[in-house]
Amino acid sequence: MVKAKVIITVKTGFRDPQREALEQRLRKGGEGSNPRAASSPLFTRNGSGLPAAPAIPVVPAGLRTGRYVEFLVDTDDMEAARRQAEEFCRQRLLNEVLEAFTCEIEPLSN
Repeated sequence: MVKAKVIITVKTGFRDPQREALEQRLRKGGEGSNPRAASSPLFTRNGSGLPAAPAIPVVPAGLRTGRYVEFLVDTDDMEAARRQAEEFCRQRLLNEVLEAFTCEIEPLSN
């Protein structure tokens, strides 16, 4: 048996509402989205007495959102497992018009 690790993302050029919402939250500094943000050095405001946070871009370039899925494939043949996993993804997990995926196959450790 092998493990398939799949990352599904919205294709470039299509609207990604989840990414847009994340970008908006990041531009607001995360306020209201995390109850611990007020005590986090990453959300420190000037004059708080805490050390300054490292310079982190408000919205990192190339930000993308997606889904991560893992499942087992019942074969020990790595190439057969890849084909089965990719076919499963195309048929059951994604909309190929809007989404793209990457698939990694790794043997299960005994």
